[in-house]
Amino acid sequence: MKMVSAAKLRRAQDRVISARPYASLLRQMLSNVVAAVRADEESVANPLLVVRPEKRIELLLITGEKD
Repeated sequence: MKMVSAAKLRRAQDRVISARPYASLLRQMLSNVVAAVRADEESVANPLLVVRPEKRIELLLITGEKD
């Protein structure tokens, strides 16, 4: 049982490590979008882009369908 658990853990760790470049590019892309929005003066008036105090944090999970 321990060997099976160790193998599953190792595979999970490998998947996390292989996803790091994707996460880095996604972070860079989102920061570019934010910079473009901040540079556009018309978008500043958009109520969805107003900076508000944080009451709760939401996460957006983007995954691929992989079996």
